[in-house]
Amino acid sequence: MMLFLGLILISLTSVLGVNNRNIQEGESCQLPDANPGVCRKIMDCLHRDPRSPSTLCKSSGHFRVVCCPPDATAQAKTMCESIPIHVESRIKPHIVGNAEIAEVGEFPFMGLLMYNDQTMRCGAVLITKKLLLTAAHCFRRENATQVRLGTNAATDEGAEPYGIAKIVTHPDYKPKQKKQLSIMADLAIVELAEEVDPDDPYIALLCLCRTLEDLPPSKNLTIVGWGTTD
Repeated sequence: MMLFLGLILISLTSVLGVNNRNIQEGESCQLPDANPGVCRKIMDCLHRDPRSPSTLCKSSGHFRVVCCPPDATAQAKTMCESIPIHVESRIKPHIVGNAEIAEVGEFPFMGLLMYNDQTMRCGAVLITKKLLLTAAHCFRRENATQVRLGTNAATDEGAEPYGIAKIVTHPDYKPKQKKQLSIMADLAIVELAEEVDPDDPYIALLCLCRTLEDLPPSKNLTIVGWGTTD
């Protein structure tokens, strides 16, 4: 009788799926394959199908929380460990409220979006061999056509530009609605038509900060751009 009851419970679990929606972040949960897991923010979890309803835990703020294997490591963390960390600029002294010209290769992850309208400028940072992170407002007027990498000058004709295959803006970005959600969603991903040249000494990937904690007030930060903020 106990064996029969056990088979019924297993069958019901397979049919109905696992419900983790009331489980908080950090608590134990059950994976779709019935193995134990831990509820974590999706950015901290490497999972085969985070969109599956059975993997969703109780949401935490703006971030989706999912049930993932206890020993899983996010792919972003693994990749970032292989990228040199750019902690601070090599140009000193730092001048507050003024601009300094960067040296060639000082910020090898920095790219320049190029438009048919040459008066437009927008920066982007290289986060994988084919993807750059930028702002969604960079495409309000027109889409960029190319990305220039490996240079510190917007007018450097010697830097060979990379073609753009796709531009994806955050679905919550609505420039006509000045809401907090839209401001937070001012993000876009640019996909290159080809991978960057791995042998170019002036091109490198940027490892994004994954912590959600605020930086201390004493931390010095560097803003990198192409000479315009419009």
